[in-house]
Amino acid sequence: MTAAAPLTATAPTRQQPACWDVDPELFFGVADSAEGQPVFAWEQRAVAICAGCPVLVKCLAAALEFPVDEQHGVVGGMTAGQRRALLRTSRQQPARSSVTDTPRDQRRLVQAAVRLHQAGQNGRQIATRLQVGERQVQRWLAAYRAEVLA
Repeated sequence: MTAAAPLTATAPTRQQPACWDVDPELFFGVADSAEGQPVFAWEQRAVAICAGCPVLVKCLAAALEFPVDEQHGVVGGMTAGQRRALLRTSRQQPARSSVTDTPRDQRRLVQAAVRLHQAGQNGRQIATRLQVGERQVQRWLAAYRAEVLA
């Protein structure tokens, strides 16, 4: 009889979020900064942790699935105020659902890219924040401009 291989050898490798070993209270302070207002120091620290996260895009997509009035803390590299502003300016409020790679998630990322561009960020900054290629951001913004002008 042969010994079975350890489960870790056959289990798929998952990317671990940057916040995995961090106290969750860092991401959910006493109060959230308001939309368009300067962010609190605790929010800045949490956003800094999110900045290098390998799952930032999925985390942000998951956060954007919640309605405006259910946005709290720092999730997906954005404060609750930033996400609320993004959702309020979106054409459609999201319904709660599981996060998967769907066209709906794609629309959320495009909307996030457009809002970040309108907030003064350049293509490289947006690409870094959303963890996509700069050319992809350029395509999204060009398609958005064409849609608006049509």
